[in-house]
Amino acid sequence: PVPYRCFYSKNVPNLFMAGRCISVNHEALGTVRVMRTCGMMGEVVGKAAYLCILRQTTPRNIYDSYLPDLIELLKQPGAMRRDTRSGDLYRDPNSPQVVPYLTKATDTVTLTERNKVLGAINDVRLAVAWSTNPALRIGVGGHIITGSNRITFSQLFPDSAKYISSSQNGRISYAGFAASLGIEFHPSRTIGFAVSGRKGGDLRAESGDTAIGSARIPDHYSGSVTYEGIPGAVISARVAHDAWSSLTKLSSSGIQAFDGWDTGVGVEASGPRIMTRIITVRAGARFRTLPFGYPAPCSLPVVPGATCTNPEKVSETSFAAGLGVPLTRERASLDLSFQRASRSAADVKERGFILSFGLRVSP
Repeated sequence: PVPYRCFYSKNVPNLFMAGRCISVNHEALGTVRVMRTCGMMGEVVGKAAYLCILRQTTPRNIYDSYLPDLIELLKQPGAMRRDTRSGDLYRDPNSPQVVPYLTKATDTVTLTERNKVLGAINDVRLAVAWSTNPALRIGVGGHIITGSNRITFSQLFPDSAKYISSSQNGRISYAGFAASLGIEFHPSRTIGFAVSGRKGGDLRAESGDTAIGSARIPDHYSGSVTYEGIPGAVISARVAHDAWSSLTKLSSSGIQAFDGWDTGVGVEASGPRIMTRIITVRAGARFRTLPFGYPAPCSLPVVPGATCTNPEKVSETSFAAGLGVPLTRERASLDLSFQRASRSAADVKERGFILSFGLRVSP
């Protein structure tokens, strides 16, 4: 149902609106712009205007003081009239009897609804670094966060000759700024440390020239360590935290974003020699929590009409192994890797396998 408060002006006390010009946002307009709904709006506004004249009041006060009277008027059939402004209602014998719409026979048809979202948010960076000696490096950077989502909502009918399929398109744009700082320190040739952080600013979401929401770009902090004390091998570890929950305000449906931890460890070592070429062997593991949640099962007994609004965090674990093969006198290399990843939340688990390869060429 369309709220009655959408039909009168916020600033002009005696102005009604009906049809596509009522007070709704871009999301609601797609459902209230159709002809039958617009016709019902005219009926509501016409009867509300009658009550305004009868009671000598404003459209806003109809909702506050005379809403039961308006509802009673809306229950009357369409072929009703009265001789005077305050007279009794009676059926007009010269008008055809109007059958209420809800009592008419209806067809049952199959309707397919499709939602398609395409887009991405890009991080355009500009950074500078400063170093006084090989042991210490400091860098600062600026980030321009920009991108968009293209949303398509379609309603498809199997019989296009009888029912017309419809499609609506929308575009949501994002823009924001952030700043980052990083420090790299090597106290010796065998060990190194690095820390970095990004402080997010405001991220605005707009549809056309209308602002539909704002939030903070997630803050990011990370630290890592590398060790090269074993001949022919490099061992590294990393931990990072992202404050994804700062994006929750962008959701119009109350979807919750979770802060995430991301930890990983890896090793790269010189492997066997094949035809004068030294094969590089790599292995690693990663553990992280994802920014989205999985709806938790409702606790029993389930109350009819109740919804579960406490999603659980989704955790992911992945293990990877790979090889690096040098080619053509070290001017090219072929990399192969195999990864196994698994996710879990509540009582749901999933897993997947990824096989990838890459070719690097140095002219």
